[in-house]
Amino acid sequence: MVKDIKQSFSCKGLVVVHWDGKILPDYNCSTKVERLPVLISADGNEKLLGVPRLSSGTGIMAANAVENLLRDWNLVDKVQAMCFDTTSVNTGTKNGCCVLLEEKIGRDLLWLACRHHVLEIILSKVFKLCMGPSSSPDIPIFNRFKII
Repeated sequence: MVKDIKQSFSCKGLVVVHWDGKILPDYNCSTKVERLPVLISADGNEKLLGVPRLSSGTGIMAANAVENLLRDWNLVDKVQAMCFDTTSVNTGTKNGCCVLLEEKIGRDLLWLACRHHVLEIILSKVFKLCMGPSSSPDIPIFNRFKII
């Protein structure tokens, strides 16, 4: 059935590939595993390409998974942009998924960092400037306002 779906799938326009790692229960529900949902958007539609299991949540593992799915669906030549969250796994300058994916497919892609996560980066910098650095989720000013 999967083979038939892949063969019958056609995409006329340019493609944006989207991914976001998630830790989910495994099939047996007793353990948790890293999964990487990978989707594309094109022609005003979205298509789930797959949700591969990753042995680790590194940039190289994510880049391999995204590339494999793009190749399986014959979309490598159509991908023009990638949409992702702003974790270092994706945005790292040497081992980030985005850099590695561009290397794997042999050309530059448009980076569409999730606006929600971009705002988190800005907010964290402002917080650090105003409140000082924090090394834990236990921030003194927030504890002062905590309802007991």
